[in-house]
Amino acid sequence: MKPTINIVFFLVLILLLPACSQTSDLTIDDPWVRPGAKGQNTAIYFTIHGGSSKDALIDAASDAAVEVMIHKSVMAEDGKMSMEHQMMVEIPPDEIINFEPGGLHIMLMDLVEDLEEGDRVDLTLIFDQTGEVLIDAPVKSP
Repeated sequence: MKPTINIVFFLVLILLLPACSQTSDLTIDDPWVRPGAKGQNTAIYFTIHGGSSKDALIDAASDAAVEVMIHKSVMAEDGKMSMEHQMMVEIPPDEIINFEPGGLHIMLMDLVEDLEEGDRVDLTLIFDQTGEVLIDAPVKSP
């Protein structure tokens, strides 16, 4: 009876191993945050390098602000720039997605304290497949 239990145990272990070892090869580079005053808004920028499979950025969080949202700057028909809330940003396999001034960015709204050059901000990016990725972004002027 004992050999049967060992065989079942090893079969279950082999079946579960891929689920336990699943890791994402998605990476985040060059994060930075614009300075901002307490109660005001600012933005965080970075570059996402897509991994070997499709993913999507679905949310972001930070203790530095009351509200955190994914935004995209767009040119309106009247020639004025505006921002649109993004429910998600698709990350195709092996693609580079830039979060940069004038484009995609993470808005930190209603800052809880002043952010000055040299400070650092923790940001959690939440992906559909990868899950949570914590980044540490320095505050600097563009």
